[in-house]
Amino acid sequence: MAKTPEKQLAAMKRYRESPRGREVIAQYKNSREYKDAQNEYGQAWSRKNPEKYKLIHRKSAHKNHYGEPWENKAKRLEAQGGRCANLGCGTTEPGWRGWHTDHDHETGQIRGELCGGCNRALGLLKDDVRRAEGLADYVRYHRALLDTAEPSRH
Repeated sequence: MAKTPEKQLAAMKRYRESPRGREVIAQYKNSREYKDAQNEYGQAWSRKNPEKYKLIHRKSAHKNHYGEPWENKAKRLEAQGGRCANLGCGTTEPGWRGWHTDHDHETGQIRGELCGGCNRALGLLKDDVRRAEGLADYVRYHRALLDTAEPSRH
């Protein structure tokens, strides 16, 4: 007597939930064949969906690095008006790698979203306020010298 599809599904479910069924499934999922098939499927999917893959990867990396959901980053950027958190910059263009989540390296506290240029500059300055102010004074001084200098004849 043939089983109906519903009875077949119920029997398969009972088997999968039985100790023997769980053992067989665990062995298969630990096999090289299963892992290779999963890797192949994942790679094929990421090639077919590059934009989705990129977004999923970014969200996952953000969660792993900062311990907060991607949505918090989006809310922070919205609160900044879609601009760089550096008030001296204020660009709406994040750079080719997107907005950078800035954080205090000592406390881990998130401060805001910076454009790529401001994030790199802050990293090179090692969050040293004295160094940053010194560079600002340096630029002001040399700009003032250029403004008072004779115009070039070249």
